[in-house]
Amino acid sequence: MAASNIFPDMLLVKTHIHPSPIEGYGLFASHIIPYGTLIWVFDPVVDVRIPKSALIDLDPMARDHLMKRCYVNPENPEFIVMCLDNGQFMNFSSFPNTRIALPRLSGELSLIANAPIYEGQEITVALESDADADRKLSSYRTKSLAA
Repeated sequence: MAASNIFPDMLLVKTHIHPSPIEGYGLFASHIIPYGTLIWVFDPVVDVRIPKSALIDLDPMARDHLMKRCYVNPENPEFIVMCLDNGQFMNFSSFPNTRIALPRLSGELSLIANAPIYEGQEITVALESDADADRKLSSYRTKSLAA
């Protein structure tokens, strides 16, 4: 049974949040998503671009939360992007089932299915989709070693 959604599902495909074997909670397909399907597109109504400079004076707990949940577009690294939909729960994978779509529809990342994604399967992204991936992964590893 899926965990309840914290935010409305505003992706281009039906998804749900569920505990992930990768890290914390993940984003899972609620139906079969065929290869090549556009899954997620930056939408300024539900996705927020935040200048990294705005984080300097932020409370450390708030900054840490944003840096965990946001992604840094490798092509526009002076901003972080907060997805206000379930997209923020996509986990990294060495063998992701999505890839960055070309051309970028909005100047931000768009994701398409890199393979068929089956109902109940976790939707994952490549490390190169987030310029902050190495820091996030090292944080996860540090937490795992401390536990």
